[in-house]
Amino acid sequence: MSTIDRSYYPGIPADFPIEVHAFAPASVQTPLQRSQEEVQDDYEAMLELSRQQMAVLSALQLADADALEIAIARESQMLKCYYGIWPAHVDWVMNRVRLLLKEAGHPAALQTPGTSTHQDDKEQSQ
Repeated sequence: MSTIDRSYYPGIPADFPIEVHAFAPASVQTPLQRSQEEVQDDYEAMLELSRQQMAVLSALQLADADALEIAIARESQMLKCYYGIWPAHVDWVMNRVRLLLKEAGHPAALQTPGTSTHQDDKEQSQ
């Protein structure tokens, strides 16, 4: 895998995936570096998608962090399989959604997965 010169992409966060798609057919010559415009367009589209996914997930009445992670996994699969979004982009979007939900104070996003509030309630009542 070649190293990407990220300075060629001003305004794009360091964690945003910009690598050339590795799954191009062998018969297709792929460029070693994506254009600034292509990466900027991808970035803006993924920002919008993260806002949409945040709205979808925040509308769900999720009881805890585990339920949130299940919903995120379901949405991730849908984006990859049904909409054909590059897996690295989906991962970036869902990490951003987690951050947005946490910043918005969503109760499930403020918990740590694996620490269900339901289990805590059961233990306190005993």
